Amino acid sequence: MAKIDEIIYIGDPMCSWCWGAAPELSKLKTENEAEIPFKIILGGLRPGTTAPMKAELKVFLRAHWQEIQEMTGQAFDFKILERNDFIYDTEPAARAVLSVRMLKPSMEFEFFKGIQQAFYAQGKDTNQLETYLELCPTYQIPQEDFEQTFLHKSTIAATLSEFDQARSLGVMGFPTVLIRMEAKHKALARGYNTFENMQNELTQWKNA
Repeated sequence: MAKIDEIIYIGDPMCSWCWGAAPELSKLKTENEAEIPFKIILGGLRPGTTAPMKAELKVFLRAHWQEIQEMTGQAFDFKILERNDFIYDTEPAARAVLSVRMLKPSMEFEFFKGIQQAFYAQGKDTNQLETYLELCPTYQIPQEDFEQTFLHKSTIAATLSEFDQARSLGVMGFPTVLIRMEAKHKALARGYNTFENMQNELTQWKNA
C-alpha cells in the first residue's frame, strides 16, 4: 500500500464553493485525520480589493450563491449584497485563519468554517476585526492575543506568502484538494466534490 503524507486543502474562507463544500471537507478530514495529516493552504481569492462591489458583481454573486445553496443545501444570507459600501477583500479573512493557526493550530479548520458561517450564513462583514473577535470565545482563543497577531505586519506578510505558495502548486481555483505522496501531488478535487468521491479516490491511491 502507498503511504500518503498529507491531505492538502487549498481554499479561501470567502470562496462560495468552499462554503458549499465545507460539510464534505469536514467529513474527509474527520475520516482520515487519525492516519493522514490535514493541511490548509490559504489560496487568496480576491486579496487587496479596495473598491466597493459594483452592481454587476452583486448580480453575479447572488445567482452564483443561489446555485450553490440549491446544490449543497448550505445556508446563504444575501443582505451583504444589498450594501453599497462592502469591499470584497478576501485577505483579512485568510489572515484571520492564519492568526488562529499561529495561536491554536488545532482550531484552524474550525475557525475557517466559523468565518464561512459568519459571512455566508449571517452576513457579517469580514473587513471588521470585530467579526473575528466575536468568534474567538467559541474556539477558546484569547481576543487580545488574536488582535495582536492579526494586526502584526509579519502575519500580513505570511498571509501574502501563503497565497504565493498556493499559486506555486498550480492551483487556479478553489476548493482544491491534493494528496502528497512521495514528494508528488495528486488531485482529489478541483472544485466542488463530494466526500464519497474524494474518499474513494483516496482509497484507490492508498491501495495502488
